[in-house]
Amino acid sequence: LPPASLVLLDSHWPRAGAMESLLAGLTTWMHQVNVAGFPLSDARLLAMAGYIRILEQWQPTEITTPTTALFARDGSQLVGEGVLDPSWGLPHRAIEVEGTHITIMQDDAEGTAGAIQSALRDQARAEESNENKSKGEAG
Repeated sequence: LPPASLVLLDSHWPRAGAMESLLAGLTTWMHQVNVAGFPLSDARLLAMAGYIRILEQWQPTEITTPTTALFARDGSQLVGEGVLDPSWGLPHRAIEVEGTHITIMQDDAEGTAGAIQSALRDQARAEESNENKSKGEAG
């Protein structure tokens, strides 16, 4: 069975040729993450480097799975600097939630979870409505 839904949490689309700028802003971001309670370790730094390498080479393809993209209201400073695109480059429903890239899964997690639940409920209602319309047209 295909997935019923895809939820992206503050996932930004890197702009073409923006990796150098992204890396330059990464040290500031890493300091913020450390202060926010995610101590940096060799394993975390290695994982982030791998993630950046993957992003440089990967281009997602369109999928039929309904996609909801949640974006942190206080957004990344890298979005403001034009390094990250403040949207998702494929069809999706965008929802803005309180917090930053880090706090949406910590201090603001309850609001994030509520937004996800609401989005999934809305999706289920829309699918049910479409099914009922299809049944009505077929009958």
